[in-house]
Amino acid sequence: MLVERGEAGAALSAISGYTSAVKIHEGAETVVYRARAAGTDAPVILKLTKSEYPTARELARLRREFSLLRELDVAEIPEAYALEKQGRGLALVMADLGHPTLREIIDTQTLSIEAALRIAISLSEILAEVHRRRVIHKDVTPRNILVDVAARKAYLIDFGISARLVQETQSASGLSALEGTLVYIAPEQTGRMNRAVDLRADLYSLGVVLYEMLTGVVPFQADSPEKLIHSHLAQRPVPPREHAPEVPGPLSDIVMTLLAKTPEERYQSDAGLKADLTECLQQWQASKTVAPFPLRRHDKATELRRSQKLYGREGDIEALLQAFQRVRLRGPELCLVSGYSGIGKSALVNEVQRLTANESGHFVSGKFDQISRGAPLAPVVQAFRELILQVLTEPPEALAEWKADLLLALGTNGRLVTDLIPELELILGPQPEVPALSPDQAKNRFQLTLQNFLDVFAEPDHPLVGQHLGDTAAARQARDQPVADLPGQRLRLRPERRDVDRDRMLDVDEAVLAHLEADALALVLDLLAAQEPSHHADVLAERRQLHRPLAEHA
Repeated sequence: MLVERGEAGAALSAISGYTSAVKIHEGAETVVYRARAAGTDAPVILKLTKSEYPTARELARLRREFSLLRELDVAEIPEAYALEKQGRGLALVMADLGHPTLREIIDTQTLSIEAALRIAISLSEILAEVHRRRVIHKDVTPRNILVDVAARKAYLIDFGISARLVQETQSASGLSALEGTLVYIAPEQTGRMNRAVDLRADLYSLGVVLYEMLTGVVPFQADSPEKLIHSHLAQRPVPPREHAPEVPGPLSDIVMTLLAKTPEERYQSDAGLKADLTECLQQWQASKTVAPFPLRRHDKATELRRSQKLYGREGDIEALLQAFQRVRLRGPELCLVSGYSGIGKSALVNEVQRLTANESGHFVSGKFDQISRGAPLAPVVQAFRELILQVLTEPPEALAEWKADLLLALGTNGRLVTDLIPELELILGPQPEVPALSPDQAKNRFQLTLQNFLDVFAEPDHPLVGQHLGDTAAARQARDQPVADLPGQRLRLRPERRDVDRDRMLDVDEAVLAHLEADALALVLDLLAAQEPSHHADVLAERRQLHRPLAEHA
């Protein structure tokens, strides 16, 4: 229920209805206090909106967290008592369990192997209950874990960014728009993996937490957020046993399985993880050693998941990756990917997102379609707007650098681009009018200005990849776009389209490629070979896991 207390405009420090308030955490949008209820003196935790004028999004997030906590009803998750009005904002009132965070424990002492195992097993049990209720936590970190030190029992808090979904698709965004704590975030949560986020993202984060409990350090440390994301996406962590030789080999292997880059290579269920951790704990208690044993024997997927792997496209993926590397070395290149509708063109191109992220690049997309066909440069504008929206989420220092570079590149012609992309004015500020020219001169000025604009974003140290989607008619339109064959920038355009005849696809490819001066590559996707067995084997193996319990009771 929503309990309204306090007068509008009350200062956040004056928390109506509570005494002895002590701030224990301050985030970007919320502040957390430990306090006592004025009437009952009961200990509570208060989570308040930080701003005196909170946005609708910030208020909605607290309402959503309150509703979710009331629905979860898990003993190891603090009970939500009420959602109260405090000034212009809201306060989420929760039970105070009175235990320290795992962060506080790790910072003050070294955990024993047994203690780390007990806490990890407790966390796997909590996550099993959360996931069974079709919720993904998305921020499993030591700061969000409370520990009963005597019982070595864990509690999970802070469901502010949790999702009520079996899985969700995370799109690529700027660093400041990423949800979660970067040190503990799963690769697919960055939006740069072409993978949906599901319960296995929480298991990755639990792997980072367990790694830190065992070794005292996190798997990846970097001096910038970009490098940290790159580590999650591309670097293999040093096994815990190499950091701390006292860590048993099987336990080190469990952590490395949790930290696999792709969800398919990790544990597929909380129960499977708990079974292996319990085996380690039992052996450790008996002999202070853990003998090798087969991992994941009890790891069964809890539901049938459509595989997110691409099968049979290894050659096409390699061709795109080679083209990407050529772009960094030699300049712009166009790749045309064609094929029947639904054959997997977008899925193939999206695989390049991971490489783009690894190279600190930008991946943008525009679409040629019937609705916007009459609008000049519509798909190009769509892609550029996406690019600017990504840039706008970056920190103020980075925005200042982009502004300086763009103003230098555009000179007195910035108005041409801000008229095309209004969001750019949020970076550059208002731009002066440009002088009138003859049609030919205006066209040349416009093309040169666009080239200068792209040159800012398309550099070897941060390449730009553009995806243009459309049909065969759109492919002809693409070759007439004034930005398609600009020389000098390292932009790789990759129109995708559908047709009904393979020969016609090749004819269109050759016609468009012949028109462009930039290097180009044509890929025509065919149906997968019938003899390709790997996909069928993976799906059948998962189905056997799901149906085995039914067969046992038949």
